[in-house]
Order: sequence, then structure tokens, then C-alpha cells
Amino acid sequence: MIDHYRPICTLSNIPKMLGRLVLLPMQRALSLFLAAGQHGFLRGRSTVTNLLEFQEYALCGVAGCCQVDLVSTDFAKAFDRLSHHHNMVQDIILAKLDSVGVHGALLAWFSGYLSDRSLVVRIKGALSAPFLTSSGVPQGSHIGPLLFLLVIDSVVEMFKGLPVLLFADDLKVFFRVGSARDCRRIQAALDRLSVWCGQNSLHLNPSKCSIVSFYRSDSFTCFDYHINGIALNRLTSVVDLGILFDSRLSMTDHINRISARAMKTLGFLKRNTRDFQDIPALVTLYRSLVVPTLEYGLVVWSPFYAAHIHQLEHVQHKFLRYVAYKLRIPGENVNYQELMGLCGLRILEARRAWADFAFFSLLVSGALDCPHLVEQVSLLVPQFHTRHNHLFRVEFSPTNSNSSSRS
Repeated sequence: MIDHYRPICTLSNIPKMLGRLVLLPMQRALSLFLAAGQHGFLRGRSTVTNLLEFQEYALCGVAGCCQVDLVSTDFAKAFDRLSHHHNMVQDIILAKLDSVGVHGALLAWFSGYLSDRSLVVRIKGALSAPFLTSSGVPQGSHIGPLLFLLVIDSVVEMFKGLPVLLFADDLKVFFRVGSARDCRRIQAALDRLSVWCGQNSLHLNPSKCSIVSFYRSDSFTCFDYHINGIALNRLTSVVDLGILFDSRLSMTDHINRISARAMKTLGFLKRNTRDFQDIPALVTLYRSLVVPTLEYGLVVWSPFYAAHIHQLEHVQHKFLRYVAYKLRIPGENVNYQELMGLCGLRILEARRAWADFAFFSLLVSGALDCPHLVEQVSLLVPQFHTRHNHLFRVEFSPTNSNSSSRS
């Protein structure tokens, strides 16, 4: 049996277009009824909003001399394993749609969309006989991910007040730990999660689940969490949605990681463009391949130490030296400001500052659907007239990490 290959499901264009027409007006309405901790496939939410919510909670806990335990879970092929037996998935989705006001012809359309779906397997031009799917949500469609969110939404109820965040099926639960009692509360939630998975034909992969404790004080509570009787791996750092968090919530390891990765990508670019003489083409490749590595999720990890700022800027300087080489400019005569102007680039620090401002603007204007982050924004209401007219109040923080996250 083939276990390590995921099939690619293709649909004809007309059903995909119809699904998109149905999705657009429903997506925002359904987001009001989904768990606030779900950040996947929803307008106004993203991996960045997910990470910022966790980072805010963890930094506040660590700043208060608390330990924060994070359990990251891994569902094995969640999109493919939702069982169709006894119409369970269909009943869950239709009941959820009915509860949010979808009735009549539209609800009947969803029922027809979900039932009796047949597939044909094609391998090297050979086609199998049609067969009915026995599990999984419809793949290859615009509306499939939203239907999956409706099915998995009830998992949040298993945690009974514990903070939990999801990005589709990527689930993490975390809590401030002061004693073994708090750890047992997390363990009880994991036990309920295992029961929920059994009821919904989903499978957790304990070998890929992990526990990380974030703390800066001398006291440390070590608890052996387990899922289905299997102890979870305890790590000193975790890559969560592409961002590396270490146990002290320092972003140094993440900055080192992306700097090294960007350098490798830049080396790949240089090796494969030796015969290129078109500078705009080189800049386009740099922006497409290297810059995203340096700027993904930067609102979460934006550096405040000069050493880290220079470390990231060094990558762009190395690219500009490559451009100077193509223009036959001697190394001792390279003017980085002029080259950046020629290439239409800006220093990375300025781009990060602008990205921070853009994110904050979207947050306070309501373009981002993240109430928890909005709650952290404090308006400045002075009791008497001052020479300053600042609209927002920046709270004092005793640590650099917290100060950076609030700036």
C-alpha cells in the first residue's frame, strides 16, 4: 500500500467557480460562528495573527515570572480521514450550516454537494473505474477548506477554558503553569482531545506532537504529558507555523535560521544567474526567492538588537555586491545607497518598520479579524492638556522582548 503519497484532486472549472461564488458571501458570516482561536482559511486572519496571539500570552506570562507550557499537536492526514460512514461529516456540516441560518435551496445544494461524490484515479494516462469517496472533505475546491473548519470547530470545546489556537488542523494548547495541578489540567484536556479524535475518525500522531516550556525564572515545573499513553517529546524550541520559538522566547535562533536560509537561497540564485546581464531580472528573482525568507512573519520577530539588524542587512548587501559585479563596479567603489536606488530596493529595517505600521493600521481599522489583539491596543486619554497628542499609549515593559512585541 502507498502511504507516503498525497493525491492531487482536480475539479472542472465550472464547479470551482460556483463554489467560489457561494463561498465569498458566506465566509465572513460563518467566521462569526467559528471558534475565535481558528485562524485558518478565514478572511482577516492568518498565521501571523495566530502567532501574535500566542506570543502575547507567552510573553506576558514569562514577564510575570510564570512558566508557560505549549503542547503542539499533529493530526495524521486530517483532511483525508474524516469518515463518511453513517453520513457523520455531512450531518455535522449541514447541522452547523442550519444553525447559522442557511436553509432551503442553499442547504439542499450543500447536501447534494457533499453526498455521493465519486472520483477517478489517473496514473500515466490510465483511468480507474469511478468509485465513491469514504472519507475526507472535497479536495481541490474553494469551499472545501471552509467545510473542514465546520467539522473540526467542535474540538475547541474539549479544552474547557484553556487557551487554544488553530490554523486549520494545526492545533496548539498552552497555559501558565504554577504547579503540577495546572499541568494535570492540560493533561486532562489532551485526554478529552484523544476521545474527540476517536469519535470523529481522526488520528493524532504522538511521535510528532511535542511540549515546550517557556520560562526565565529559576523554578521549573517538569511534567510528562502523554497522548494515548505515549509520552510527548519535550523540546527546548519549536517551529510554529514557520517561526522558531526557543524556551526563553528570544528570537535569536530564528534570526540565525532565516539568515542562513536566505544566504543559501542567494547562493543558489547567484549560481544559476551567472550568464544574466539583465539587472531588473536579478532584482525580481531576489525579491521572489530571498526577501520572503527574510520577511515572513516579521511582525512577530522583528529584531531590536543592532547585531541582528546588521546580520539581516548583510544578506541584502551581498546581493548588491553581486549586482555591482554584474555592472563591473570595483568592490572598493560600491555605494550601497546608490545601488539600492538603482534596483528599487529599501533597507530591510525600513521595510520592517513599514510592515509593522501597516499591520497595526489594519488591526485598528478592523481589516484584521482578531479581537484578542485589538484588546491589547490602549488609547491614550489624558486627564489634562499636554504638549503631546499621541493617540495610543505604549505600556512600559521591563524586558526587551516585551518592549519589541508592543512597539
